[in-house]
Amino acid sequence: MAAALQVTRSGSQDLEDIHRCACETGWTYSQGEWGRILDLASDVCVCWVQPDGEHRRIAGVGLVTSVVQATGKTLDLVGMMLTHPEYRRRGIGGQIFGALTSRSVEKGHDMALVATDAGARLYEKKHFVPVSIEPKRRKYVHNSASKLRALIQAQMDTSDEFSHFAAVNVAPADLESVVALDKQALGMDRTAILQALTSGTSDGSSTAKMVICRDDEGKSIGFAAMSYQSQSGSMALGPVVANSAQDAMAMVSKLLPTTTSFEGSDKCNSEFKLSMFLSGGKIAESFEKCLISLGFELQVTSTAMEKRVAPSSGSAQSPSYLVVASPAWG
Repeated sequence: MAAALQVTRSGSQDLEDIHRCACETGWTYSQGEWGRILDLASDVCVCWVQPDGEHRRIAGVGLVTSVVQATGKTLDLVGMMLTHPEYRRRGIGGQIFGALTSRSVEKGHDMALVATDAGARLYEKKHFVPVSIEPKRRKYVHNSASKLRALIQAQMDTSDEFSHFAAVNVAPADLESVVALDKQALGMDRTAILQALTSGTSDGSSTAKMVICRDDEGKSIGFAAMSYQSQSGSMALGPVVANSAQDAMAMVSKLLPTTTSFEGSDKCNSEFKLSMFLSGGKIAESFEKCLISLGFELQVTSTAMEKRVAPSSGSAQSPSYLVVASPAWG
């Protein structure tokens, strides 16, 4: 007899079961990272399954993180959708997605997500459309953090384009400036997400460092953050907000580790991979050329899609900024 499926709302109380499902699906987020994700989520939906004679387990997950747009309307970011390999092709993802989006519609919220090519075709049937400005999200990966830092530093030492640049570690007093820059670039208030990012995870499995870029007059003109995941041996760049490719590259250099290893990991930093999701206009194109010249490889291209309750009067995102996207949960 086939195991019965039950789709319900969820949250931090199901952390261990959600993490177990994600691990068995191949996702490398630590339990601490999932705890942070669930704490930030405004809506979480899971599918429970109970095979005959066994304890029930989670077979699928999806969630929503809500932010306030510059227009004052709430935008629900739908993500972290996964289905356990043993229970695919049973409509679990569709049920979870339907439950999440139905509740967003009831609240009158706009919705957004990032989709693969295959997923985009499915979401179009749900009346999602590509965002109006720079819908493509390109994931780049570099396999050697130490080599990358040396290459960037060599470029900075031989070019006067970086002479005006000053990057300093972000202090608590700088967070207001960071939030303002982020809001100006993206058109939404992500204060809670930025605070959670800089705080790291409760179990120490993910830490983060943030730098802020100032011009000659001391005005804050950009910022960048890097997350370090010791268990998976990886680094994730984002968010980055910069008004030139040179500023973005200099901040990346500042964020790359100089020590031989990360706390809590026996891996040398040269073994750590760095990934980022890139979006933006002309500045992003320039930055992308820099990434390729430094040995970054394009891994996948996704599409940012949205579904608005009312016709959009235009994106609040500023095309004058380079934006390197945050981790999937933000």
